[in-house]
Amino acid sequence: MIKVTPLRAGIVIGSIGPVPNEQLIAALNILLSSAEKGELQSFVGVGFCANGTKVRSFCSHGEDSDAMIGALVRVQNEYMTHTEIELVEGIT
Repeated sequence: MIKVTPLRAGIVIGSIGPVPNEQLIAALNILLSSAEKGELQSFVGVGFCANGTKVRSFCSHGEDSDAMIGALVRVQNEYMTHTEIELVEGIT
């Protein structure tokens, strides 16, 4: 456990907490913008939080669920073989 020493109201010494992932924020903003324009019609995602919690989300897999499964397999393969983060593929 981290010892926190208050200096004065609102200022403490200790852990600064998690740092926002700017690449993740940019990718999510692109996806959100695409959904708001009506371009993005379905989504499947997984993530890991700073505290170790795993999150998953899916929405409206649409009529072409076979294509979505194929895309998931592709993403799985790319995730396992790539070391660099690609922002968002397929969205302009």
